[in-house]
Amino acid sequence: MLKGSNDQKLIERHVPEICVPFYQIWQELVDRRTLDIYQYRVMTSLSGLKELDSIIVKTISGLFTSDANIEACREELLYSLNQDAVLEQHNKPMLNRLRATLGKKPASPSEKNRLLHQIRYATKEIESTYLTFALDDLKSSIRIKISKIWRCTQILL
Repeated sequence: MLKGSNDQKLIERHVPEICVPFYQIWQELVDRRTLDIYQYRVMTSLSGLKELDSIIVKTISGLFTSDANIEACREELLYSLNQDAVLEQHNKPMLNRLRATLGKKPASPSEKNRLLHQIRYATKEIESTYLTFALDDLKSSIRIKISKIWRCTQILL
């Protein structure tokens, strides 16, 4: 946390209490010492799905000549999914399906196409509700002030 940004100091500076966590994180995100750290982080499971889609398409088209990019993104996405409280709470069947799908390394072109199809289906299914659920969970956590607030906030960062 940056100097002068603890809860009490921000409240004394008339930052609404419900906005304090966002204000603190925003300050850290735009601070010159930390800005470059966040540019490589996959933000959510949803954005990870879109990124993996893009990488698979580029690999199939020949733009990428090895499967290393698919593998790296697949592993990162699997890690993100295992931390994803939104899908855990609101769409557990899709979460389990994605875990099973991403748990297998695609070797052949047909397996890459199958993975691409499954990723696109999952993206289509969760895209319209994911952010709404994440924001609703965060608002709920802020209102009742439980430790889940930071976990929910991390999903949005």
